[in-house]
Amino acid sequence: RYPELSELWRQEITRLSGMNGPEPTQRCLRLRYRLAELLAGPLKRPDCAEEQYRKIVETDVGQEPVRDALESLYRTRDRLAPLSDLLEERVGRAADGEAASKIRLAQAHVSERLERIDAALGQLEEVLQRSKDPALRGRALRNLVRLYRRERRSADLANTLSTFANEPHVGAAERSALKSELGVVLARELERPDDAIEAFSHALRLDAGNVPAARGLADLYRQKEQWGEVAEVYQKEASAKVDHTRRVWLWGQIGRIREQQGELPQARDAFRKALELDEHSLVALRGLAEV
Repeated sequence: RYPELSELWRQEITRLSGMNGPEPTQRCLRLRYRLAELLAGPLKRPDCAEEQYRKIVETDVGQEPVRDALESLYRTRDRLAPLSDLLEERVGRAADGEAASKIRLAQAHVSERLERIDAALGQLEEVLQRSKDPALRGRALRNLVRLYRRERRSADLANTLSTFANEPHVGAAERSALKSELGVVLARELERPDDAIEAFSHALRLDAGNVPAARGLADLYRQKEQWGEVAEVYQKEASAKVDHTRRVWLWGQIGRIREQQGELPQARDAFRKALELDEHSLVALRGLAEV
């Protein structure tokens, strides 16, 4: 008989609220908490439950279990705006910087869902400033990269990719991929080809099989007409996991470049490698004949 029990507790709360002293106050708070649980659960009256939880927190700001219950209620009902406000309160009451950063990370997700993108970005940047935890930093950085990419904020994206790639917990393969994306942003969006070359080169030093980095680097070297460097990058790509047709083409191009630079033995070797892959390659057949 939950409705009758609810009414009985309300009457008792009213009676205790009119009394002075710590003991009646604590009894009133405990009873409000039980009433809020009853309203949120069996009686299915979440608005009334929220009201009771809020009254508890207003009376005793140290009631973290009540904030836990209120947060759960907001999440269940997808009440994003009050959830964000509650998380802001909890950041201010966090025991240390790491605890505050964990809450900020959750708040950033809520802000994004509310389409408060600038707020979400600021909250994620705060996590980076305050936290030393690799897991928290990794999650914050991944979200920053995704949001800066989506918002087309190229300079911020480049800075974040650089920070992410220099994180000590990031493995070589992921660091190479980050450097490769950084190279793309620097080359295409920020028009900083020299910095892009350094980013792509770093990516290849970390992972010689990074094909996107190799192709990006080769494009930049071609633009600068640095043909020896183009041939070297093509050779790295040819040694990576690229398809058969691409590998034939690469060795043919390497042969052409070496031939034009007067490096005939190297040109002959490249054409022969192309023919080993495809004995009908016209580029390789003609190149070898010319050499």
